[in-house]
Amino acid sequence: MTNEQLALACEAAGPEEQPDLLTQAFAALDPSPNTHETYEQFKWAARSHNFDAMLAARAFLSAAELLVPEGWPSLYIATNDAGRCHAEIACDDAQMIAEDMDEGYCDGTAATPALALTAACLRCVA
Repeated sequence: MTNEQLALACEAAGPEEQPDLLTQAFAALDPSPNTHETYEQFKWAARSHNFDAMLAARAFLSAAELLVPEGWPSLYIATNDAGRCHAEIACDDAQMIAEDMDEGYCDGTAATPALALTAACLRCVA
């Protein structure tokens, strides 16, 4: 499944599908490094452990926040008039220039804040 397809699945999903979709998004956005470098493996294992702990605690928004890469300048989450959650994140400047993104923002609208943020993250790295 492509990142855009996974983003669309997040937007169409209900709250009960959050754990599975967040897990798929983590695998897509932060795959285990294909290296024997111990430090990189350790950093990834720590991120993976923290992500799993958030899911186990049913802290889905906190888990989704771990998907936002470091250094991305802004994050906005709100509820729209239809009662759906909307998230916007600003991509880093280099990516905005390389991909000629309108206004440099990616967004997602879903049933929960976690799924909306996950969809936006998937679109920013698609």
